[in-house]
Amino acid sequence: MRSTPANPRFAPVLGLVVAITLVGVGGCGSGSGTLATAGRFNATVQAAGAAGGTVAMASVAHVNWDRGVFGCPSDSVKDLTAALRARWAGAPATLGAAAYVLFARSGAVVDAIRLDRAAIDPCAGGAPLPARTFGPASDFAVRRGAAGGWVLSRAD
Repeated sequence: MRSTPANPRFAPVLGLVVAITLVGVGGCGSGSGTLATAGRFNATVQAAGAAGGTVAMASVAHVNWDRGVFGCPSDSVKDLTAALRARWAGAPATLGAAAYVLFARSGAVVDAIRLDRAAIDPCAGGAPLPARTFGPASDFAVRRGAAGGWVLSRAD
């Protein structure tokens, strides 16, 4: 038995609504990252900071990734993509005053989270780009910074 919509004229509209919803929920690029990854990243860093501990980078993203980097205002997009060995579709022309955490897989950035540096700042320690490039087995120490936010520094 074949199922047909109650009103076939609405089937194309329903398909369009579903497609727009899936793109809106699952999209990534230069914005604030997918909601699930941004939320998980922020919550994990804040919990580790409150406990005086470290963040296991394998636990912070819901996307499948094999290389990551913290981007700071002093970095160029070209330097970040070279460190990741990946393309960043939709990347901003410059980072401006923002910091990002980027996750890449198979030569492409699969998620980009713009960080609120007042809350979480991977740039406050002044680490060079190689020290801010990481894999899933990497750990970052979390401590309270002078400005009151959480500062991340390499722990492994």
